[in-house]
Formats: sequence, C-alpha cells, structure tokens
Amino acid sequence: IASGRHRTSTSLGARRAEVVEPLLEDWDMYGFLLLRLVLPLANCTPRVPLSHWLRAVPLARRSPAYFLSPLQSGGEFARSTPRIEEWNRLLPENASVLELSSGGGAWTRALAASSKPLKLTAADLHAPSLADDDAVSVTLDNARMDAFACEHASEFHLIFGAHLLCTCQWPARPLRYLRSSCACGDLSLEEASKPHPDTCGKPHPNTCGGLSLEEATKPHPKTCGGLPLEEASIDAHVKAVGQLMHPSTGITIYDQEGGWPFGLERMLRKAAQRHGLHFYVRRGPFWTNVDYVLSVCELEDDVSADLLQRDVQLVFLALFLYPLAVVAAFHAVRTGAIPAEVVPALRSVQRIAALLIAGRLFLPFCDVHTVSDLCLKINEAQNAITLALCHRRKI
Repeated sequence: IASGRHRTSTSLGARRAEVVEPLLEDWDMYGFLLLRLVLPLANCTPRVPLSHWLRAVPLARRSPAYFLSPLQSGGEFARSTPRIEEWNRLLPENASVLELSSGGGAWTRALAASSKPLKLTAADLHAPSLADDDAVSVTLDNARMDAFACEHASEFHLIFGAHLLCTCQWPARPLRYLRSSCACGDLSLEEASKPHPDTCGKPHPNTCGGLSLEEATKPHPKTCGGLPLEEASIDAHVKAVGQLMHPSTGITIYDQEGGWPFGLERMLRKAAQRHGLHFYVRRGPFWTNVDYVLSVCELEDDVSADLLQRDVQLVFLALFLYPLAVVAAFHAVRTGAIPAEVVPALRSVQRIAALLIAGRLFLPFCDVHTVSDLCLKINEAQNAITLALCHRRKI
C-alpha cells in the first residue's frame, strides 16, 4: 500500500511539473498579457455618479435669482459656488482646470476664491482680464483648438464651457438652425449640389425637403461659443477636448441656458464614440439640453434614467395640450354634453392640473432635474427652517 501511494504521489508530482514548468518558462508572455488587461482598468478611478459632478461643479440655475444676476453684475451670469465636500473628493490637489468661452472670467474667479488650490486657465477669443494670481489667460478659438491641444495634451482634469454650445440665437435664423438638424447638415457643398440618379438631375434629396439648394449650402449656423453646427467642426472640437483631458480623471462639462439640440446631440455622440469618450446628456425645460458631458472614464449615469428626465418631454406636451383640453371642456359644458353637477369637480381638476404643470415646469429653473435633486432641495429647506427656529429660540 505504501509503495502504491509513493508511486501515485510521484506521478502527480510529475504531472504538476509538466503543467507548471511551461507556465513558468512563459511567465513573461502571460505577465505581459495580464498587464495589458489590467492597466486600462487601473487607469480609471471607480465609476463616479454623473450627478456628483453636476452638483459639485459650479453651474447655472441653482436658484431663480441666477436669471436676474446679469442686472447686478453688468451682463455676467453669476455661477454657483462649488459644493466643497464633493468638489474636494472628485478633484485631486492642484488639479488643472480649463474654462472655455470664459468671457469676463466670472466662473474662473469663483474657483480661484475657493479654498482648494487649483491650476486655472481661462480661454476665449480675447484673453480674459484676470489677476495673475487668479488664473492664466489664453486666447483660444473653440473651432480651432488643435495647436493648443497638442501643446497641453493630457493636462486638464476638468474642462468647463459655459454657454459654449448654447443655441439661443436660433430665433434670428430659424431655417439655418433647422437645416443643421436635418441630414443635409452633414453634406458638403459639393455633395449637396450633385445630381441624384433618382431625382431626374435635381439636387441631392437630403436637402431637407422645404429648403432650396441655395439655402441648404449656406454656411452652417454657430453656437454661442463660435462652433459651427456641422459634423467636421464638432468632431474636431471633441477630438481636441479628448486630447486635453487627463487620461485618468478627465471630464468636460458644457452648461448652457438655451441648449436646443438642432442635431448637436447626435453629432456630439458620434464624435465621442469615434474618439473613445463617454457622452452624457442632462435635459432641461422646453426641449433643451442644459448639460452635455464628455468623460475619459465611464461614469455611473444616474441622471438620464431618472423619472424627472424621462417625463420632461411629456410635461411640455401637456403644457400645449392643456389649453385645448380646457376649451374642449368649456364647449362640452356649453352644449350640455357634460352634466351641470360635474362642472365643480371638473374645475377643481383643471386647477390641480394647472398647478402640477406649472410646478413641474418651474423645477428645472431651481436646478431640480432629477428626483434626487428634489430630495436634496427638500433636505436643504428643512435644514434652513431648523436653523432659523433654533436661532429664533436663542434670541
């Protein structure tokens, strides 16, 4: 029995040697493959919720007073101050921050006044006038960022663009902005003017139907930050921004007042996929997109799936349908289709519906875009009331 056990253990040892020795000999190859798999994962920090970034970074609309701030500051919208706890957790010490379309540099000055030490750069077509201690001022065209991106590659942990992708100028040229949202917005002048084989020599069918060839081939409209609404310019801008972002924690946030897409969301999404970036959208009132986000690392998207983001289009549809419903109900009462005893209850329903629609429309202007934002505002209000009561009792 003992000799049998000895032979068995010897054979097992020989088999282990046959399996293990080739692995040890090829360890360099296996180790290299393991590193190739692990390093890209280690390059990014654990997934951060998108809402944390949108709350930490100073953005617009934290209160209705934001829309009155230009009257007090000479035309500059006053951005909110950073939420210090999340701000300190998300950005490393001495992080590099770039503000595009800086204007007077109000956002950059607000960050310079915060307690966290940062390396700030403010850029615009005309270099912002800032104190040397506040930030570095740079002259930069948002549509021509290639040279700047090569010079400052992988430098910035956070890039912020206020009003850069805003399209609030569309009422002045509605047809040109509408063209950008159609398929012909991606056609060049040469492609749009080529005869199409199925149209008897007429111009390309993608000229948006109601627009003439002359209208379809006009220069593309631009965002408030000077970025043309056409695929090549958007792609070049996203590519440059991707080069500027830090490879481990780089993120770019565009915050705008009037973010009607006009094809911009589609072009940004395609460009982000093409250049290996993650793309997120936060939707706002009246079919606008109030925030676009580009990130090197994948974020936990706890915004787009939220109830207050999913119902945003239905609410504004209800806004337009409500007057029609009121007129229809009034007509039904006049003709006797609705009994008189039901009229008081119907009026109560109308008032409740009007209040609900008005309240839902008002929420985004108080920086409430998700249910968690609403809970946060309620907690802040409760804390403020508690502090006021405690202060009153002390007095």
